[in-house]
Amino acid sequence: MKLPIPVNIVTGALGVGKTTAIAELLKHKPAVEHWAVVVNEFGEVGIDQAVIEGSTTGDQRSAGFTVREMAGGCMCCTLSGPVGAAIATLVRRVKPDRLVIEPSGLGHPAGLLDLLAGQHLRTALDLKAVICLVEPSQVADPQSVFHQHALFKDQVSVADILIASKTDLASPRALQHFEAWAQQLYPPKMRVETATRGSFALALLDVPRTPLLLPMSTAASMSGSGGSFRQAAQIGVYHSCGWIFSPDDVFNKQHLLHMLAAVQSTVVRVKGVFRVGKDWVIPATNSAGELVLEPIAYCRDSRIEIIAAPTAPAKTLDCLDQEAFLESAQSHQPDCTSSRSSADSTPIVSVQDMELVRAIKLHRWSTVESHLLSLLPRQPG
Repeated sequence: MKLPIPVNIVTGALGVGKTTAIAELLKHKPAVEHWAVVVNEFGEVGIDQAVIEGSTTGDQRSAGFTVREMAGGCMCCTLSGPVGAAIATLVRRVKPDRLVIEPSGLGHPAGLLDLLAGQHLRTALDLKAVICLVEPSQVADPQSVFHQHALFKDQVSVADILIASKTDLASPRALQHFEAWAQQLYPPKMRVETATRGSFALALLDVPRTPLLLPMSTAASMSGSGGSFRQAAQIGVYHSCGWIFSPDDVFNKQHLLHMLAAVQSTVVRVKGVFRVGKDWVIPATNSAGELVLEPIAYCRDSRIEIIAAPTAPAKTLDCLDQEAFLESAQSHQPDCTSSRSSADSTPIVSVQDMELVRAIKLHRWSTVESHLLSLLPRQPG
């Protein structure tokens, strides 16, 4: 046995084809390797182990794999203690060349990731890219359980690689919808692939996990400041800049929400994931059209990406900035050709907000970065 042992998590919703995919992987694994598979089923009577064994030729030992099943609970939460001990025992006894873990379709893989990265296992295991199987027809149907339950979205959030499963059963429209949906996910995925009858490329198992500082664009320049990393790029006439912060950095939730509200009407696009307290959130718009911060399972780092329009003529910027803020405050459009009287009842715009928006419009990213860093307390809490 050579340490550390590569570990793969294959997650996804109930019925998406995880067990079939693992059985296919076992059929095509290198003959000289012995793999260990840990299968978690939510029910009291396990079925997946029998399915995997029945899908391969010969018994486990002759086929070069060992399957251990944990039924009766979710390894991501209620079974997290026993799972740690079971994995350690399995590694010690079987000495596998690779460990593949299939959490329950009702399980949240974030807890399992924390377990594998814990002090008792991290020196023996090399966690590779987390693979999530998603059925395109479920993504294409807004009424499907995939869209109704946050758990399945969380499974996607923590994954590094997305695989469209059951593509042989999906319509061309569903496949197109899946591709468009996968490409707009934030943070972006390392790979988006497809599987037919449970089969996907074996090489995906050796893809490293998403690095903490995953580039947000290909043609970008990077600089570091105050523990953050900045990347800037130009795509056509548009200017893009993104920042990545340490997972230890904690943003002030209210100040963050205020900042996002200030800039959202003045940029082409703004996306982000932020740690606030012990949780991570992502900006979204609710049914009332209000900007809110929704929880997200992703917790690798905090990051924000801004895409700005071409620089406006400098002489018009003051007017444009004022106009954007006044419009967001549901006030009248300012008259930039005449001076305003002291009796004007129009809401006063924050000087800091005005400076931030002006910096974005002029693509002065270091100034924007200083504003972002001001949202971080000196000590994470």
